[in-house]
Amino acid sequence: RPRVGSLGECFGKRVLVWAEQGVGDELMFGTMLKEFGGYCGGLLVEVDRRLLPLYRRSFGSEVQWIERGTEIDESRYDLQIPVGSLGLHLRPSAESFAGHGGGYLVADQERAQRLRASLGVSTEERLVGLSWRSADPESGASRSLPLLELIESLRGAGVRFVSLQYGSVGEEIEEVNRRSGVRVLECAQVDNFADLDGLASLLWACDEVVTVGNATAHLAGSIGQRAHVLLPYVAEWRWMHEGDCSVWYDSVRLYRQRERGQWQGVLQELSECIARERTSGG
Repeated sequence: RPRVGSLGECFGKRVLVWAEQGVGDELMFGTMLKEFGGYCGGLLVEVDRRLLPLYRRSFGSEVQWIERGTEIDESRYDLQIPVGSLGLHLRPSAESFAGHGGGYLVADQERAQRLRASLGVSTEERLVGLSWRSADPESGASRSLPLLELIESLRGAGVRFVSLQYGSVGEEIEEVNRRSGVRVLECAQVDNFADLDGLASLLWACDEVVTVGNATAHLAGSIGQRAHVLLPYVAEWRWMHEGDCSVWYDSVRLYRQRERGQWQGVLQELSECIARERTSGG
């Protein structure tokens, strides 16, 4: 089928938006789906199967959702476009992002309440969700930092921590507990890799989220959860090269390394910012 050449071509047409790149990219480019759907007669969207519950809850029957990798009969659509190419038509300038950075996905808030209760966190305590690693084979090392460094910069009276990190991190969590005395909670009811709908609920259950620039950062921004995102000296293009605001997500604040490989300044800035917010009741 022909690819979308202009928004005007989409009027009255059934358009397939197909997935590309990783889950974080799908979430980021997904911020444009509702707007794009307004130009189309019908919208079919291919997404990672782990995102299907979130998208179905958030969009309802407005969109036909297709699990990524499923063979799609061409008779179901008239035009097609990769999800990343939506930006060519909808985000051609910095100004075109204005007003489009709100959370567009809806976490299961009842599940969020149950998860928080299951962790044994009281109403007087602050639950801080942490994700400190990226699994990207090319840039993951520069985007990751030791959990112990993160804990030491954030610990304080009444602060509890929960892991939002996907992958095998149990040994690192145990090591942090031995060395610092701080216990990072793990939510047994949520597989942080396979159950992204559950992870969205766990994110929503937190009072604060601190994460490196991985899929968890995009998930937090997509549901409108306030998140502090820690970036390396050379950040990926999606985070731009300067500034503490994300053009994609209004709820995300960015912290950038001032020297390559040095997280100390980032963590100091983060600690000061969170302290100010807590003092002001933010």
